[in-house]
Amino acid sequence: VTQEAPGLKAFDGRTMALVSTSAAMGTGVNQVVYDERRDAVWALDAAQPGPEGRIYRFDPERLAVAATVRYALPAGQRASKLAFDPAGERLFVTVPGRFVSVLSVAGKETARCVLP
Repeated sequence: VTQEAPGLKAFDGRTMALVSTSAAMGTGVNQVVYDERRDAVWALDAAQPGPEGRIYRFDPERLAVAATVRYALPAGQRASKLAFDPAGERLFVTVPGRFVSVLSVAGKETARCVLP
């Protein structure tokens, strides 16, 4: 993952050879987590300011974005961290100094923890 065009670069895990690039997620992706059950990569768009944030589900077999999860952000704010709970099918997104949002994989906020 790079913050320059093309944004996402996929490498062969054995040879580390570049196998694909994608500009479909822009240049703001800064956090990725692997979803073993779906054999997919969740990628946080940290450049997209509120009122809407984006998380992409990348399919490594097709080398393409399989889905875009959209969620509410405060105007002008950006998310910076992403975590995934495979057992609970939840995504955790942090907005620095503000809150941690718990999202379903469909993007529905199920909880929010305000940071001190």
